[in-house]
Amino acid sequence: MTLRLPLAALLAISIGLAALGLGGWWWLQQRSPLSLQNQLLHSPAAAQFLPRSANLTVYLEISPSQLPAYGRAVAPSRQRAAASAGLSQLRDGLFQAAGLDYSTELSEWIGKDSAVALTAAPGAKGEPGWVLALSSRNPQGARQFLQRFWQARSLAGGDLDISSYRGLGLISSRGQARNTANASASPLATAPLATALVNDELVLLASSRGLLEQALDSSQVDALNQAHDPALGGWLAQKPVGVALIRSDASGLSSLLGLPADWLAAHKLEGLVGSLRLQGASLQLETALASGAPGQGQPLGLAGQQLLNNLQLNPPLLALASGDSLLDPLLSGVAGSQAGSNAGPLLPALRQAGASPLLLAKLADQGPWLAGSPLGSPEAEALDGPMAAAGYGAAELGELRVWSQLTGESDRQGQLQANLAGASGLGQGQRWWSNDLVSLREQLGKRGNKPARRQQLEAVNPEAKAVLALALDGAHSRQLLQHWPLWRGLQLAAARPLGPAVQGLALALTEEQDQLVINARLDFP
Repeated sequence: MTLRLPLAALLAISIGLAALGLGGWWWLQQRSPLSLQNQLLHSPAAAQFLPRSANLTVYLEISPSQLPAYGRAVAPSRQRAAASAGLSQLRDGLFQAAGLDYSTELSEWIGKDSAVALTAAPGAKGEPGWVLALSSRNPQGARQFLQRFWQARSLAGGDLDISSYRGLGLISSRGQARNTANASASPLATAPLATALVNDELVLLASSRGLLEQALDSSQVDALNQAHDPALGGWLAQKPVGVALIRSDASGLSSLLGLPADWLAAHKLEGLVGSLRLQGASLQLETALASGAPGQGQPLGLAGQQLLNNLQLNPPLLALASGDSLLDPLLSGVAGSQAGSNAGPLLPALRQAGASPLLLAKLADQGPWLAGSPLGSPEAEALDGPMAAAGYGAAELGELRVWSQLTGESDRQGQLQANLAGASGLGQGQRWWSNDLVSLREQLGKRGNKPARRQQLEAVNPEAKAVLALALDGAHSRQLLQHWPLWRGLQLAAARPLGPAVQGLALALTEEQDQLVINARLDFP
């Protein structure tokens, strides 16, 4: 006898199996560390207890235990163990900077939401103060942590003060100076700390009792805490994707993030809000800086995008700018050798002619460069005058216009020798310039190539709205980062150099009404 199920029953079973499979797939995706790449950021609970007066605040919306797993998931197969170990060491080092041992004190109970608020030292000397907020996965975990935390410090000889403040139990230690009498004292006894537990869900730690009381005071006044900060709320209203939120005021931009004081002053920057996003083996930063100065450049637009699309070489350093002044920090900083005597007079003459937008590529550490500009902006003949004033005459060499200078010396065949200042030629509907004929001809002759530096800029400036875009290879990225105080601090926390892992850096600067928008991307193996 044949068993026949009604059509409705078959349909119900099919739908049920499909739903079960879809639910299982969704569950696996949610548990996968790769899901962090598409995580929506939310308003952090800790913001209620962190004051707006903090100079720099970072909210982490990821369980610290997920960092090594994510590194393992995105790293090449041969580097998975090293990536996981490196992120574990960096995580442990950052907590160790606050006097906490992640593996023994935090790993069993800490949740996915944590934050740190830094207050810069009032003078040139001293260390910044901080408030650390840690969420708990369970009420008992947070309470037991604080019991063990203070028990260890009491046994180490710390002088504890237990009191009540704003209805919360507050425990603090005044710390002991390390002098000749107590030079062997444990760090647990010498570091001043203060803690409070909020609703058995949030642990607050601070580098001093005064900072903790200030944080608790701000929780009672909307105008004082970050939960009601318009800048942070406006950023979250855009539904950003990422793993961390960043907020900084003007003092934090200078003293803690280490941004150049003259650049901050020129743009009258008042603060920053943004987010960090994981994208494969890259870390992407999206920020908005409140500015009181008018914009200095026009968007790169279609002309800039076409220059980028037609770049055929893969230089170690690549920049696109809509205004001459925006290139000055580049030429005097990372690409300083490019603006030196080895570069010759053609590049300064091109910039003075007002080429905009201008693509500028550094081809080697000493001298060789390639530039691109829209057709007619300027024409090659427009540079004959400035080049003649510098002692270089113009001539045609095939399809190239060349500027050179006779040296007065002859080669073995009796031919007069000349110094080449540079040349220009047309290609792909744009004008290209270089002080190296081989590189110029290679740019004009190639077709269909998509170099890595070009891909880097496309990732941070997809709609060509920026006024300045910059991409660097690994070596130049490490050269730039090694001078950044925050980067040096991260290396100290990790107890290892982080530079070797950096494969590239890209940055795009966009000007919008009363703010500057910066998109930056740091690439790892």
